[in-house]
Amino acid sequence: METLLRATGPGTRLLATMVTIVGMTSLAGCDSSMDGLDGPGCGCADVPTEDVAVDPGDSGGSDVSAADVPGDEGLPDSGPADPDVPGDDGPPDPGPADPGTPDPGVGPASLGKVSPSVLQAEMATKDFLLINVHVPYAGQIPGTDTHLTYANVDAIAAYIGADVDRRTVIYCLTNSMSTSAGNQLVARGYRAIRYLDGGMIAWKNAGYPFESD
Repeated sequence: METLLRATGPGTRLLATMVTIVGMTSLAGCDSSMDGLDGPGCGCADVPTEDVAVDPGDSGGSDVSAADVPGDEGLPDSGPADPDVPGDDGPPDPGPADPGTPDPGVGPASLGKVSPSVLQAEMATKDFLLINVHVPYAGQIPGTDTHLTYANVDAIAAYIGADVDRRTVIYCLTNSMSTSAGNQLVARGYRAIRYLDGGMIAWKNAGYPFESD
């Protein structure tokens, strides 16, 4: 301390003297105020000191590099997207269309008709039902499968069966009874119903075989 005072001017000596007096006063107050604690005094002597090297050119600030700041490394890499997370690869494949959906291009069925000449030709290789629906009974075309009244459409439908594509020809004396029954069958979903155009009269007039009784 003496060497330091010699190296400095009068102003510095006065400042050093004041610092010494203030320090002694603080120590005295610390000893008297801390007597009620676990040990005598304020324990200032127990506080370890650390020698800190001060750069003579330091203006009072301290440099803290960015590398010393905790958490400056940035967020961790989240890695690639999870392939199992829904939506990562776009919407799911809806799959093939329902095979049971009806074809919208198929329109409703309609009642067909056949001429006596065409029916005569088809009788050679008959692969259809031939039903006489005329009442009262007035004879029939050879090869007729059954005779049912046109008014009993339930009986006619039961005879044809559940196959709505079963090929069937119905006939009466002219056209009125056969078209009436035929349209009702089509309305129930049957799709291969035809009537003999002109009925038994047109058939007989064409000279084709006919059973009167």
